[in-house]
Amino acid sequence: MADWVGMVTDIVRRTAINGSSRVLEIGCGAGALLYELHRQTGCKVAGLDDSASLIEEARRHLPFGAFAHLEAAGLGELPGDFDAILSHSVFFYFPDHRYVSDVLQAAFDKLAPGGVLCLQDLNDLARQQDYEAHRRQTYPRPEDYDRDYAGLAHLYFDKDALCQELRRLGFAPVRLFEHAARNYASAAFRFNVLAVKPG
Repeated sequence: MADWVGMVTDIVRRTAINGSSRVLEIGCGAGALLYELHRQTGCKVAGLDDSASLIEEARRHLPFGAFAHLEAAGLGELPGDFDAILSHSVFFYFPDHRYVSDVLQAAFDKLAPGGVLCLQDLNDLARQQDYEAHRRQTYPRPEDYDRDYAGLAHLYFDKDALCQELRRLGFAPVRLFEHAARNYASAAFRFNVLAVKPG
């Protein structure tokens, strides 16, 4: 719990989210990150998720928020714009990199001038073999891992290529940063990026 709160505090520090900020989370699930973000700052929260049941949970726990049962690439359908768009542990579930590009373009379009895009927990392509070996070894029986994850491959991201794509879309600056949760085992194999839409 302390790591989670610390991670959200780190997001607040990096994005300068405050009580007047309009914040959208892509893949918000039941709203845990937004709940803590609102608790710390009082910001206005919105979220979208492909799971209708999780969106209902988010609405129940954050009745003051605006939530939509919507795929990530459909975020352009949401009303208004946002000062910050966040996503944590979601992009590696997307079907392919073309879909990722569509989401990044939609996020750029929905950000207000000076707004920030904060993407966390992206699988690092350079660490793919190490990460998959690590995950396999954490299973009591490695063959069970092979069975359970057959056909469920994650997307991996080349750091330089992703940063170049964000710059091509118009974001500047674009910066990588380390995960604030030091006890998070997957942090060694993933990376985070913060990109600003010029004002």
